[in-house]
Amino acid sequence: MISISNNGIITLNRGDSFKYPLFINAGDRLQPIRLRIGEGDTVYLAVCEPNQPFECGVIRKIYTINDTNSKGDVVVRFNERDTEDVLPGVYYYEAKVKLHNDKTYTIIPKRKFILYE
Repeated sequence: MISISNNGIITLNRGDSFKYPLFINAGDRLQPIRLRIGEGDTVYLAVCEPNQPFECGVIRKIYTINDTNSKGDVVVRFNERDTEDVLPGVYYYEAKVKLHNDKTYTIIPKRKFILYE
């Protein structure tokens, strides 16, 4: 069972697999602009315990232009191995993009990631 709420809370059972497109908004809420990942750009996603540094997440994923769909959105993928050794509980996920010019931006601030047995 996987669910992603309107405010970005992810809920899933340990060992579940899922994928979803990540729309990266380079505009604002009123005028969204799709940021297309290009050569040399990297998206980092981390699932962390509360107060754990992003770089030390219990789950860490890296995505590049090879992980995009036809619209240019990164397709976030979790497979059963990503969560099978993580204890059930409440975690937080965050995503950052590092562009080819070495500028880094947080594209998803900390949001809940709930893992059930």
